Amino acid sequence: MKGAAGVTARTTMRHHQRRPTGGAAILQVAKRIPDVHPDFPSQPCSGSRSMTEQGLLGPGLRTFFRIAEKWQISHAQQCLLLGCQDQQALDSLLDGDFAEMPRDVLVRISYFLGIYKALHTIFPNEHQADSWMIRPNSAPLFAGRSAINFVAEEGVDGLAALRKYLDEQLG
Repeated sequence: MKGAAGVTARTTMRHHQRRPTGGAAILQVAKRIPDVHPDFPSQPCSGSRSMTEQGLLGPGLRTFFRIAEKWQISHAQQCLLLGCQDQQALDSLLDGDFAEMPRDVLVRISYFLGIYKALHTIFPNEHQADSWMIRPNSAPLFAGRSAINFVAEEGVDGLAALRKYLDEQLG
């Protein structure tokens, strides 16, 4: 029997559900961003980002740049990892100008957040977790490259593969 009480209960439950924040919120928005074909360069933002996406860009990028600093990622590598066309585009992002940001940047940032979290779960020592990204790795996936060089060379597919690899290590 459906009555006013049932509608009220569903409405009340919906309003009390906790909204995701941080990495979870970025990941939810990133899932709604259309994929960019890997054979084409990432397209600059056309100004059509939703308010939610715009609200996540600043915090997401600040978090990415903090992680990049901990992992000792060069500016050139940061440019590759975010899918920027050139150093000038990265400098614009550092200055808070998101006009030239690739559409898939939130996807990339969400991978980095997941990778960072996985590493800090696998390795209890913060230094060990952060240095893992820059040390050469003998696992078949990396073929002697560091994880950061692997993802810089492989792009979004490399980020996805690294995230999957770390998730498998977590069991």
